[in-house]
Parts: sequence; structure tokens; C-alpha cells
Amino acid sequence: MFRPLQLLDISNCYIERMGLPFISKLTSLEELYIRKSSINFALVGEKNQGQKLSLSELKHLHQLKVVDLSIPCGAFFLDNLFFDNLSDYKIVIGDINVLSGGDFRMPNKYELVRSLALQLKTDNIHSLKGIKLLFKTVQNLLLGEINGVKNDIYELNLDGFSDLKHLSITNNFSIKYLFKSMDSAPLVDVFPNLESLCLYKLWNIKKICLGPVPDASFNKLKTINIKMCAHLKNVISFYMVKLLSSLETINVSDCDSIEEIVGIPEKYDKIEFPKLHSLTLQSLSPSFASFYSRVERDMTPPLFGELAFVFPKLEEIHLNEMSMLIDIWQVEMSVDSFGSLVSVHIEKCEKLDKIFPIHIEGWYRSLKNLKVVDCWLVEVIFEIKDSRQRDETGGIDTNLQNVILNQLPTLKQVWNIDPKGILNFKKLQIIDVSYCNKLKNVFPTYMAKDIQKIESMSVIGCNRMMEIVACEDGLEASNEPLVFSELTNMKLCYLENMKRICEGRHAIKCPKLKKLTMMHCKKLEILHTIRRESTNEEISVFSIPEKVFSNLEYMKIGFKEASNWLRSDTDNYIMYRLKKLIIHGYGQQIDLYRFLHRMPNLGKLSLSRSAPSANITEQQGLETVLQLKELVFSFSFIHDIGFERNPVLRRLEHLSLKSCDNLTILAPSSVSLTYLTYLAVMGCDGLENLMASSTAKSLVQLKTMKAINCQKIKEIVIGERDEEDNKVTEILFSKLITIELVNLKELRSFCSHKNCIFKFPSLEILIVRECFMMETFSKNLASAPKLENIFAVEGDGEAKWQWEHDLNATIQKVFNDKASFRYLEYLDLSDYPRLIEQLWLRPCAMLQNNFGNLKRLTALRCKRLRQVIPSHLLACFENLEELVVGICSETEVIFNITDEMREQQRKTLGIIRLKRLILWNLPKLEHVWDKDPEGIIDLQVLRVMRVEQCNRLRNLFPAMVAKKDLNLRLEELEVTECSELVEIFSKGAEEKEEATKKLVLSCLRLTLRELPRLKYLYPEGIIDLQVLRFMSVERCDCLRSLFPAMVAKKDLTLRLEELEVTSCSQLVEIFSKGENIVLSCLRSLELRGLRRLKYLYRGVERGECDGEEQLLIQIQEVIEIPSLNKLSLDIGDMQVTWDRKSAEQLLFESVTDFEELLDSSGPLCRFRHMFPNIQNFAFSWCQFEEMFSTERPINADYTTEILLNIKGLEISDMRHLKSIGLEQSWLQPFPQNLQTLQVIQCRELTKLVPSGCTVYFSNLTNLEVSNCRNLVYLFTSSTANSLGRLKRLEITKCISLKEIVSAENESDDEDTKIIFEQLQVLYLKQLDELRCFYFGNWILHFPCLEEVYLIDCNRMGSFSRHNRINNSIECYIKEDGTPQQCSSDLNSTVQKIFGEKVRI
Repeated sequence: MFRPLQLLDISNCYIERMGLPFISKLTSLEELYIRKSSINFALVGEKNQGQKLSLSELKHLHQLKVVDLSIPCGAFFLDNLFFDNLSDYKIVIGDINVLSGGDFRMPNKYELVRSLALQLKTDNIHSLKGIKLLFKTVQNLLLGEINGVKNDIYELNLDGFSDLKHLSITNNFSIKYLFKSMDSAPLVDVFPNLESLCLYKLWNIKKICLGPVPDASFNKLKTINIKMCAHLKNVISFYMVKLLSSLETINVSDCDSIEEIVGIPEKYDKIEFPKLHSLTLQSLSPSFASFYSRVERDMTPPLFGELAFVFPKLEEIHLNEMSMLIDIWQVEMSVDSFGSLVSVHIEKCEKLDKIFPIHIEGWYRSLKNLKVVDCWLVEVIFEIKDSRQRDETGGIDTNLQNVILNQLPTLKQVWNIDPKGILNFKKLQIIDVSYCNKLKNVFPTYMAKDIQKIESMSVIGCNRMMEIVACEDGLEASNEPLVFSELTNMKLCYLENMKRICEGRHAIKCPKLKKLTMMHCKKLEILHTIRRESTNEEISVFSIPEKVFSNLEYMKIGFKEASNWLRSDTDNYIMYRLKKLIIHGYGQQIDLYRFLHRMPNLGKLSLSRSAPSANITEQQGLETVLQLKELVFSFSFIHDIGFERNPVLRRLEHLSLKSCDNLTILAPSSVSLTYLTYLAVMGCDGLENLMASSTAKSLVQLKTMKAINCQKIKEIVIGERDEEDNKVTEILFSKLITIELVNLKELRSFCSHKNCIFKFPSLEILIVRECFMMETFSKNLASAPKLENIFAVEGDGEAKWQWEHDLNATIQKVFNDKASFRYLEYLDLSDYPRLIEQLWLRPCAMLQNNFGNLKRLTALRCKRLRQVIPSHLLACFENLEELVVGICSETEVIFNITDEMREQQRKTLGIIRLKRLILWNLPKLEHVWDKDPEGIIDLQVLRVMRVEQCNRLRNLFPAMVAKKDLNLRLEELEVTECSELVEIFSKGAEEKEEATKKLVLSCLRLTLRELPRLKYLYPEGIIDLQVLRFMSVERCDCLRSLFPAMVAKKDLTLRLEELEVTSCSQLVEIFSKGENIVLSCLRSLELRGLRRLKYLYRGVERGECDGEEQLLIQIQEVIEIPSLNKLSLDIGDMQVTWDRKSAEQLLFESVTDFEELLDSSGPLCRFRHMFPNIQNFAFSWCQFEEMFSTERPINADYTTEILLNIKGLEISDMRHLKSIGLEQSWLQPFPQNLQTLQVIQCRELTKLVPSGCTVYFSNLTNLEVSNCRNLVYLFTSSTANSLGRLKRLEITKCISLKEIVSAENESDDEDTKIIFEQLQVLYLKQLDELRCFYFGNWILHFPCLEEVYLIDCNRMGSFSRHNRINNSIECYIKEDGTPQQCSSDLNSTVQKIFGEKVRI
């Protein structure tokens, strides 16, 4: 009766017994679908096939045109099937879970694409002729490991895969090339119709094509996507370049050996990619910096090199984690390149200092979207020539619309100059700037007109931001408001110093503003009027505040802003349109009523970190918001929500609780929540259950229920205590569609009460993950007729458990199989001590497949863990990227490796790509890996390795590693406090020298600290010093040379930027050999505590010089390196540090004789000639009592000549210093030239300037005094009168200080003034005995004073008898407190603050 059947679909079926011989009788069958079905297949030639399906049945189906089939291995496939004649097929042979890496997805079963996914671990592909025939017609091909393929894919089909359009290869160890040309074979076009190429986890691939490629090959290739190909050197060979005329997308990521994208010969001048529109480069080799690496250069070339690469259609550039990228664009660019660029996304490129330099000004006129994130050295985004030829009509139009700048800590300017008349940015719609701490403004002055069409403006966490739009000095203030006619969303958060949106403008006008976020902007008074200092008139940040607030639909404000608003006169701002209000920040209780009565249509209220400590309804504020439908608490201290007291809350439809740890009950059992549709509880560690059964009955409208990361929840619904023992309670969740239970470590069941029966007629999605104690769903059967699977991840159709026909049975199976671990990405073994017993200490094959998604494994304080990853678990951690092990007292080995497991690992393709390895405080650790990890752990992927306090460890890598052709490309290697460590790489007892020549260690940052037995890094290995950027060696007493002779070659150019070597008692030299070692990139050199050090590099010795003189001669050469910013070394017992960035500062430490230092033949003279541009002197931890003596020294003229150009003096940690001596007449004019003076931790110093003396600090701008406990006052009034240029005065922690300015020996003339003409900031903190700033009769005048800090000066009763200030100033009594306005005199402010009036 089935013979007329034309289509049979038994996909996704579980069939235990199958009478499948009937299939051969379906002679009219045209389409057969058997995808992802659990069916027993019969092997070819198997006699007792029983109820198994044999593919031989399909030979009789001559009408068959379409087949969709999944079979476990190639042994089931017949050679004499006619599948090569099918019009359409989708065939999977092998484990689809292993195959489904990268971007490959099997097409929909009804989509007409001939597709084959193939993995052959044991069967030789060349013996399976039926499968090989499919290669002739296949269009979409996915290959895993293919037994029988030795080098290249081309050998699978010598006809060149003429129909193939999409090729993906994943998890393969064998393939080295896609195509390898052979001189003896005729050249056949290969992949002539290929459109996309995806290579994922090809462990041994070296090149895509080796040798010449036929002319018609790859001509239609549009997409190249390559990920995790550890040995790939380049993407496009010279022979491929001319063929890729159709290439549209290049995406290369996580390739650890890649050196270039395009490999080209030296004399090639121009390469064009005419259709390329998208380029993505991410997480490539640390040495990768350029699109091609044709010539070896001292300086790193830009990304696109110096060759004429042409990209006429390139629209998108995405660069991520390119650690060595210093520049992107060519200096000389083709007129055809980058003219179509639309989007640029740059992230984590730590060497990049600018995005668009001067030489590409105008090339980005088509750019719409710009995103720059986590680039720590970027100082400017758009660098524009300061051209005088400006077009007053507007300049060149640009298309820039969206700008996102995030985590750029050194960014100083978005535009280096105002682009007025050069470029205009009138199409800008979105600007998002966050955590750019050096940025003072976003837009230059004249861009104010360009940005009036902006729609969204967000500025967050920029500590130095003063204003959004800069106000150029000298411009007059405008009475006209700055209009943002299209602005709908404004977000200003964590801007400590912002006072205005635009200085010089009265206000801003935002007629369309709908969303406003304002938090932690203590100086920006956006909610009420402020007073302009220059005109004394009151203005608002917003031109018409009531219109702005009445139009708002969304508002998020901080606690302080909310408090300020309540103190303001904004009662008239009724916000009829406001639908959502969020109050965020710590503080005391907020009077909600005063807020909510102004928001009659509020629908959502969210309180984050600011809710009352008891309960929300005590204030009787919610009854005014009858429209409230959604309530959110996050990081709140509430104990009780208050459902039983407030009927408004019982009408809620949406309730979310996050991190409310004091909440122990959601609602009393008497409460009904009949309106609630959404309930989410996350991170509430005080809850043991969500609700009582009576409350559960009332949830008739509930559609979504989520409980996530609540560590104490044992069950979701708890039975009533007073329920009758034998009475069955039926709980119906009639509309509940989704239940999500994630990371509930104590959850045993949904409900444990024996008399509760649950019905879920609408339930479709049940997510259960990381609930390791959950053995059953409920005591009784729960009805869920629509539920077919339990999911691990929402929305992921593949992440589902095997359904066991009912909820309880499925949950039981998940528990027994520990299946919840399967989708875990992070696991801390200390949270699961039973797991160590069940799996780590006792091999259990059934549980070993549950860690395939694990990326980070942590083991802390696991006392019984001897092997962190034992051999039987090695195959489980294929995707492990980070391993952290600490304080495990019994751990002896990290990776336990056996030869048997190595072979098994090869078969399962479970190679571990470990990127970070952190080991600390492991007292019994003897081996990181007890045998060579080759084939199990890909060491070339390892990026960060830190080992600390492992005192039995003798080496990091076993001897066998040193014999490999291996390039370790570490970004960071740090080894500290390992008392028995002798070497990084074990040499081995019987190894010959020749066996160790192939290892190359490339490391960006190398730190070795407190390794008393370390003798060498690796004696015969090769250390690639050209990659090394940072090196720190401390307390390694057996080291005699950092770089032995074989490492420090005669001619060597290093890119080393920082070198720190301290307290290595036996070190004689840094480089053993090196007549021509070039340190052209060196920025910092520190050589401290090296008493035997004679040479930076041992070259030609200079005459009869002693060791110290030899070293100084070589230091003199280092100083001439242009990039050098800091140098620190010892001269005898004295330490000297030169710092270019600290205004050419020279720091002397541990000086015992100051006069000897000043001697014409002393160290000061020597270093003054070495550093002729020195501007600052600093002295620290010196032992003398007096600096500049009363008695004129013999060489006084020479000393004053040295001091003549010094502008800064810093004195710190001088415990014996009693006198500085700046008042000495022979020292002049040194004090008059000083601009900065810092005196810190000088305990015996009683006065800066002694009584009866006057020192003229005519040019001093900054004075800081701190922790001088015996200081009674700073200076006399006559000295104070010379401080006309002082801008900042800071005095802290001087516990004996009673006054700042002393009135000793001054006249009685009360009209005399002490004028601090330029003082802007006065900062006084923790001055326990301070009574007054000045006790004298003279008048203090502060014409420019803006800020006064009086923090913990609790005995201060007054400021001075007479003082005068010109402007309204801000006075702070707490570091981050709200300032008090002072507009008359400082006395009244001080008395108001400290509550005490003192007569003087």
C-alpha cells in the first residue's frame, strides 16, 4: 500500500525496532529524509541484520532524487549506490558534533544544495569509492579528520572539485595544504566555482596553496574565513593573488603562527583586491603587524605595509587584539583605496597611538561608523593638518554618523584641532564616549553647529572631562542656547569635573529629548539653575527645564542627583509622559512620594543600590502611581517588598529582583499575585524558596519564571505547613510558557511536597543548567503536554537533553549523567568536592563527555587533588583556554600525560588549546606536565604563564619539548618565588647539544623574581630576543649573565622597551657578546643592587677603566637612544634615577653626604653633563640633616650654575632632615626660579622657611607639603607675599601644624595685603592641630580662588581675621562630597562647617 509513496521523512525520530526492509518496496519514492534519527544501521556484509537498516535497501529505489541521511561512519556506506546521480543530497557520515565547528551549518533539508559532511577516523577514504564519487558533484562540503589524506585536499578529487561552492574543514590533523602542485602532473583548474572557504582548527596546515595554481582556480572565491590554524604562515600566496578578483570577505582569527596575510615576492609593486569589502583580523600571532612581511625592517611597518595595496570597494575593517600593530594606513596611499570605507572597528590594539593620522585626512569621508575600544595608547582619533587655507563655506563633507570610543585611557583629543573649514561632520547622529580619562572635551569649539542634528549623546567615566563642547579662550559668552534639535537620548555619568555642557553658552535646548540618564556628576547641576561667575546671573543647563522634563519618557538618575532634585524648586515639573524611572546609587532613604506624585503615568520603577533599608512601602508613595506595572530591585538592602500592605504592588505584571541578599521571602503565603506575568530572581542569596503553594495557585497570568544564581534556593514552591496530610493540592500554571533554572547549587526539586500536583498546559521551554543537586522535578508527576525537551541554553535548539517521556525521568537522567556540566564554560572545582571524588579520582567514561564547552577551570584549596587534569580526563577539555590552580596542598602534577592517552587523544581530536596557565602556592608541585604534551596540548597557543610559590618545581617544560620544532609565542611568562627552580626548559640527563637547536621561545613580557637557584633560561635553546618587549629579573643570585653568548649575537637589533634587573648578586653582564647590539626601542632601563655588574654588553673594553667606569661609558651610549624615558642605576651606595616624563627629573636616593654630591667632581656634576636638559631634582631616603648649608661652599658658583635651570624640587622620606636652606643668600636665584616644590615625609622639619627669613618664590605655581609631623607653620607672611603665581597649595597629614602663614615680625598696618593673585585650589586635609590659615592682621586676598578643601581639619575655628574673595567658590569637607557655596568670606564658611566661632 506504500508503493505510490513519493516522500518519506523520518528525521529526528527515535526508533528502537524498525522493519525497514519495506523501504526497498517503495519503488516510487523520490525523496527520503533520515536526519538525526536514532536508528541501528547494518554494516556492509553483516549477516544477522535483524531490525537494522541496511543502505543496500536503497539500491532498488530507482526514482530516488533527494536523500537526507545521517550515518555513524563510512563502514555503513556502499560503493554501488547511485548517490552521485541524485539531484540533491545532504549526507552526514561521522559524528556531527565533532564536525560542527567553524561556520558550517548543514542546509535545511528542503533546500536544494548537494551537501556532504564527512569524518573518517578509521576507514581509509581511498577504499570508499562510493563516497569519493560524491566529491564530483558536491556543492557544500564539510571535512573533519579524513584517514588516508596525507597532505592536501586535492588528492580526494583530481578533477579539482568543479561543482564545489562551499568548503569547510574542521578539526583536522593531517592536511597541510588545500592544493600542492606537482611538476609531473598536468595542471587542472582547482576549485573553479568555490565561493566560500572556512578553515577551523586545522592543526598542521601551513599554506592554502603550495606552488603555482592554474589560472581558472579560485576565480569565484568570495569569502575566506580562517580560525585556529596554529601553523598557518600566510593566507594568500603569491600565486593566488592574481586569481582572487571576486574576493569580498577575509576573516582571520586565532592563528598563532601567521606572519602575513599576503605572501609576495620582493619586486612586486601593486596588488589590487577589486571587490574586497570586509576585512577582519583578530588575535593573530604576537609578531604579526603587517598585511605582508616582504622585507626585514627595524621599525614595524603599518598594517597595509608600504606596498601599493589597492582596496577600491573595502567597506568594513575590524581589527581586534593585534598586539604589535602600531599603524594601519600606508604613508602613500593609492587614490583608489579606502574611498568606500563605511565601518572601522578597532579593539585591543595596545600599540596603536592614533586612528586616522594626518596623511589620510579626507580619505575617510565615506566613513559612517567608527568604534575604538581598549586601545591603551591612542591619543587622538582624527589628526588634521593645521592648514591656514580653510574653506569658510564648510570644507569637505563627511558621512560620519556613529562614533563609539571606549576604554581609551590616554586619549586626549578626538580631533587634534578644530576642523572648521577643513572637514565638516554635519551627519553625526550618535556619539558614545566612555572611560577616556584624559579627555577634557568631546567636540572642538566650532563643531557646535555641526553636531546640532545629533540624536544620541553618551559620555561616561571621563574623569577630566570639563565640557562636551569646548569653549576656546578669548571667545565671548553667547546668550543664545546651543540647540540639539534632534537629540532624543542623553547620558552623562561619572563625570566628576564636568560643570557645563558648553562653557560660554547660557544653556542647551533639546526639544525632542525623551531619555535622560544623569549619575555621579557632582559639579553638573542639570536639574536646577546655577549662577554664572562672570556675570553673577542665574542660568539653567537646559534652556527651558520644565519643557525638557515634561517630555521625558525615560529617566535614570543617581541618588545624589535625586536628593539634589528634591531640595530644588522643581515641584512644578510634572512629568506626564514619563514611563520609566531608575534611581541608582548608595544613600539613605529617598522620599519616593515627592518623586512619584510628579509622575502619574509611571509604568516601570527600578531602584538600584538606593532602595530603603527596611521596606519600600513604609513611605506611602506608591499609591500615587496607579499605572505602575513593573518593579525592579537590584543590589538592594530591602528585607521585605510589602505586597501584603500595598494594593498597587499586587497589581504588578513584571517583577525583577537582582542581588537582594537580605530578602528571605518573596511574599507571604496570604498574598495573591494574579496580575503577575513575569518573575525573575537573580543572585538573591537569602532566598530558600520563591513562593508558598497558595501564592503559586494565584499566578494564573504568569508566563515567564526565572531563578538564576541564587545559592540557597532548595525548591521553587514550598508546601504549606497547615495543609492536610492526605489532601492533594493541584497547582495550575495555565499560561506559563518558560521556566529557567540556572546555577542553583542547592536546588533539589521544583517542589518536594508529596501532596502537590503541578500542571503546565502551556509550558514549552524548560531550561535547567548547573543545578547539580536537582534529582527530580517534583514528588508527584508533573503534567506538561507541550514540553518535548529540556534545554540547557535559551534559544539554542542543539542544547537540549534527551527527552525521557516525562519531567521527572528526564531530570533524573540529567542528574545521573552530570549532563548539566555539558554547557558550562566556567568551573571551580572547590565548589564541587563530590565531583572530584566521582570523576577526578575515579575514572568514569560516562561522565567524561560533559566538559566540551568548558573554557575556564579553577582549582583553589582542593586538598585531595594530586593531579589537576589526570590522564583519563585529558580528552575532555578540548576547548579549555584558561587553567588556574592555587593553594592545593597535595598537588604534584598539573597535566598527567601517558603514551596511551596521547594516542587516544589523536583519535578523539581533543587537543587542548590552552591560552592562560596560572599556578600559585602549590608546595608539592614537581611537574607542570610530567611528559611531552605534544598532540595533547598545543603549546604554540599558550599566551600567558604565571608560576608562583611552587618550591619543589625544578623546571617548567620537560626535556622532550626542547627537541621539538616548536615556536613558543608567549605574551607573558612570569615565574616568582620558586626556590628550587633551576631552568625554564629541562635540559635532560642524556640530551645532546644538537637535539636542542629547534626550540624558539618568543616572549613579549618576561618576569623572573626570587629564583635563587636559576642558572639560565635555557642553555642551548634559541631565545627570540627581537620579540621581547619587557623583562624584569629580581633576586636571581645564580645568574651571571642574562643572555649568554649564543643568544646575544654579534649583530642584533632588539625591540626591548623595558629592562629591569635588581638585586642579582652574581650578575656580571647583561649580554655576554654584542659589539653591535642595538636597543633602538628602549624606553626604561633599571639596574639596581648589582654590585658585580660591569657590562651592559661585553664588547671592546675601554682602556684601564674599572668596572663602574666601563658601565657608565656604556650607559652614556644608552642615554642617546631617542626613545629612552627612564634610567635608574647605582653609583656606590647611591641610587640615581633619570625620568624624562617627569619634566626631565633626576632623583637621588640614599645619599649620605650632600656636600660631596655637590662637589665639582661628584655624581651630580657627572649626571648633569649626561642629562643637560634636567629641570627637576628629587631627593629621597637620604641620611643628611641639612641640604644647603649656611656656610658658603668653595664651589658655590659651580653649584648655583648647575641649579640655575632647575624648576622643580622634590624632597621625600628624609627622616633626619632639619633644614632645607632655601633662605641661604649664596643659593640665589635658585628659589626664585622654582615652579614646583614638594616636601613629603620629612619628620624632623619644623619650618619650610625659618622665622626672620624671607624667601622669594616668585615663580612657584604648585606647593605640596605632606606628612611632616613636626612642622608648625610653612612660612612667614613676607614669604607668602611673594607667592603671586601660586595656583595650587596642598597640605596634608601635618599633625603639628597650627597655621599656614606665620605673622612673626610683621607690621601692625591692617591695610597691608597678602595677595595670592593666581591661587585656584587650596587643599587642606588631616591637619589635626590647625586652628587658622593665618592669625595676623594683614588682609588675605584670593582673586582667583575656585575650590577650597577642608577635610578632617576639625579644630579649625576660623580662616583669618580679614580675607577677601572675588568669586563664588566651592568648599568641600569630604573628598567626593557636595560642595558648599561661599560667596562672601571664608570665615563664615569655616564657622558654618565646623560649628565653632573663635575670636582672634
